[in-house]
Amino acid sequence: MRIALDASHAEIIVTGRMTTHNQQGLHPVIDRVRTLAPATTVTVDLTEAHVEAGAAQRLRQRIDRGTGGAVHVLPPGETIRTGPR
Repeated sequence: MRIALDASHAEIIVTGRMTTHNQQGLHPVIDRVRTLAPATTVTVDLTEAHVEAGAAQRLRQRIDRGTGGAVHVLPPGETIRTGPR
């Protein structure tokens, strides 16, 4: 995982394998970014990850239940980039 943070945007880039179980590890990372920079838009980039069926959906459900700023999830196979790497 890599995190890129600027004044208006944070990008959490997930690499490796994401499963329905280990996606829980992203929750405190997203919460921490929201705490440090509440007005920041957070993008969770799964385009470089191998995502197990159902894992992205579980992550999205958890994000939708949370409070705070905007969080976008780029699914595997998405090619849109929000900023430099």
